[in-house]
Amino acid sequence: MRKLVEYPTPSLAERDRRWAAVRKEMDARGLDCLILCGWPAMWDFNIANARYLCPIGGNAEFNVLVFPRAGEPTSFIYSPVFTDYWRGAQNWVSDVRPKRGTFGDSVADRLAELGLAGATVGIDGLAGPLDPDGWVPHSMYARLRERLPKVTLVNLDDMMEKLRTVKSAEEIAILEKAAALGDLMLQACRDTARPGVKECEVYARMMEVMLANGGEEPTLFLWAADAHPYPHPFRVPTTRPLAKGDMIICEMHPKFGGYFTHIERTFCLGEPEPRYLDIYDACLAAYRRGLDLFKPRAKISQVMDAVRDTIEGSGFGICEAGIQGRRRGRPQGDRGRIPRRHGVRHEHRPVRSEMAQRRNRLRLRGDHRHHREWRAPAALFPHRVSAGAGVARTTHLVICGSRTSSTSGASSQRPQRAMFRVAYRTTRGMLNEPPIRAFIRSPVVGSSVGTRAPIRVRIYGILG
Repeated sequence: MRKLVEYPTPSLAERDRRWAAVRKEMDARGLDCLILCGWPAMWDFNIANARYLCPIGGNAEFNVLVFPRAGEPTSFIYSPVFTDYWRGAQNWVSDVRPKRGTFGDSVADRLAELGLAGATVGIDGLAGPLDPDGWVPHSMYARLRERLPKVTLVNLDDMMEKLRTVKSAEEIAILEKAAALGDLMLQACRDTARPGVKECEVYARMMEVMLANGGEEPTLFLWAADAHPYPHPFRVPTTRPLAKGDMIICEMHPKFGGYFTHIERTFCLGEPEPRYLDIYDACLAAYRRGLDLFKPRAKISQVMDAVRDTIEGSGFGICEAGIQGRRRGRPQGDRGRIPRRHGVRHEHRPVRSEMAQRRNRLRLRGDHRHHREWRAPAALFPHRVSAGAGVARTTHLVICGSRTSSTSGASSQRPQRAMFRVAYRTTRGMLNEPPIRAFIRSPVVGSSVGTRAPIRVRIYGILG
C-alpha cells in the first residue's frame, strides 16, 4: 500500500516548533508527560490538542496521545485496521498503536514502559473553565488511577489552547485553503437554491463541493429555511421543497486538514423583506464602529460597549453580539473546542497588537473569506435569488471595513433604518483561547410582520 502523501500534514519544521513550545511549558509546570485525549466528539473539536502535536484525525478517528517531555510520543487509535494507514499518512509520529483493551489500559502500559509510573502527568479533557463537563470518560480516568496510583494527574485546563493561540505561517496557509472551500460552498448554495429544489439537495451540494475539493468531515454545518426562520439555524435540512420568499440561513465550518474557518450567510429566494435590510444596515454600522476601535491595548469590554451603543442608537436592541479572535487564524485541528466560553476574568483584557494588525490587514483586503460575518435569520448578507427558474439578479454583499460589492447585475442599495426596539440583558464570557467573546442576548419585540418573532444578530469584531 502506498503512503497517503495527499493527506495534509504540516512540515517537520512546524512539528519541531510546536513540540519545543509545548515541552518548554511542561518544564515550567513540572510535567513529565502529557495525556491528550483526542476524543472525536463535537465535530471532532475535542481531538484538537492531540492533533496539534500529532496530525492524526478526521472522520471521527481517535487520537489519544502520550507525549513525554523527552522522547517519542505515542498515538493510540481506535482500531488496528487503520494503524498502517496512519503510519503512512503522516511523518510526525511513527509510534502509532491501536488500543489494547481500554484506552486507560493502553495509556497506563505506555507510561509504565517510559518509566513514568510515579510521574507528574498533565491530562486534558477534564472538567474545568474551558468545558464544565469535560469529555474524558470517567472509566478511563478511574482506570489510570487504579493502574498507576503513584502517578499525579494534573488537569491541564487551557494550557494547550493558550499555546495554540499564535498561528504560524503554515497554519495560516491551511486556513486560507479552508476559507476557499467556504467560498465554493456559498457559491453552490447560490447556484442550486431555487423554488422547488429540496432543502436537503442544496445542503448536499454544498457538502459535496467541500469534500470534492479536499475538505474534511465531520464539520459543523447548520441550516434552516423558511419565510421567517427561527433566529438560529437547525442541525439538519429537511426534504421540504424550497418556496418563493424563503430565507436560507446557514452556519458552517469549511474544514481542511483539521483547520476550519467560520462562515454565516443568509440567502433569500426573491427580495428580502425591508426590515431584514434594516437589520443589515444597523449591523454594518456596528461592525464599522468595532473596526474603528479595535486597536492595540484597547479594552475589549469598552469596544463592545461602543458597539452596543451604536446598535441602540440605530433603534435596535441586541439579540446576540460577540467577538471572536486570535492573534493568527483559527484552526480546528487547532480550533480546539470552540465555541466554548470560559469565565469572565479576562473580560477586560487589552487587545494585543498582533490581533489589531491582523484586523487591519483584513479590513484593507476586503476579502470575506477571512472574517466573520453577521446574520439575522433573514437578510443579512442577502443573496437575492430569482424566484423563477433562472437568476434575475444576484447581489453579493460583503462586509469588510466599509466595502460592499455586487457580483452581478444591476444591484440596488437602499438606505435602511431601524424600525423597532428590543429589550436586552448582558452576559459575558470567553472562548477557550484569548481574547474574549462577549455575548448580549434578548428577545425581539416586533419583527418584519409585527409579531414577537425573535431576530438574531451576531457581530464579530475581530477575525479568526
